[in-house]
Amino acid sequence: MAEVTVFTDKRLRKTFCPLMKNDHRLMGDSIRDKLLASLPVSGDNLKIRLCERGDYDALAGWPPYLWPYDGFTLRFASMSRMELDQLHEDRLGEEDRVTLVADSGPDLVVGYVALVQIDWERGVAENMAIRLHPDHCDRGIGTRMLEQVRDWWFRCGMKGLRLDVAATNHRAVRSYLNAGFMVAGEFWREAPDLENVDMGDSRYDFLRGHTRFGGKVPETRFYWMEIMQRRLDDT
Repeated sequence: MAEVTVFTDKRLRKTFCPLMKNDHRLMGDSIRDKLLASLPVSGDNLKIRLCERGDYDALAGWPPYLWPYDGFTLRFASMSRMELDQLHEDRLGEEDRVTLVADSGPDLVVGYVALVQIDWERGVAENMAIRLHPDHCDRGIGTRMLEQVRDWWFRCGMKGLRLDVAATNHRAVRSYLNAGFMVAGEFWREAPDLENVDMGDSRYDFLRGHTRFGGKVPETRFYWMEIMQRRLDDT
């Protein structure tokens, strides 16, 4: 009874809650340290490793994506070396983030994966950012990279990966499905850049079924996709 009284008594809660939060943070730090210590991981001609400062220079050197994927071009190319230095330091200090890159044989930094909003207590990354070098798209590398990150994540005792993706990004959705992710829900996001799009133009067929124009600005459908350890075990 004494332990229950301590944490339900309002007079004592303010004293003990910071300690509890610190315990959770320390637990997260410990799990994160073990996770990072298990890197790099290699297989199927891919190596997944922690992103280092020089990798941001390589990412900044990627060519832009061609239409209709040009909106996914990384912003690093527009940043100065000093800004990239600071970005790297900031991201190393984010406790709920792990930033990875992938090498393919002799080709370095062909992929980029950021696991963000990580709930260390639950073992779930609530979102992800994934990019593949434009010259390496449509070769199956993206799916293999996702599979390798997924297997590493679960081997380390983590429980799940979640992400949101535009339903119009058919290439990405296909890759996630191939890697075992499933659609868990959907939502709509404003897309003001589509206001002047002529849906009668066949170039925009990829938007059909996933774009609506009834409100003040157009909206695009997004999927929540996820893969959980128990679901993988069942397959």
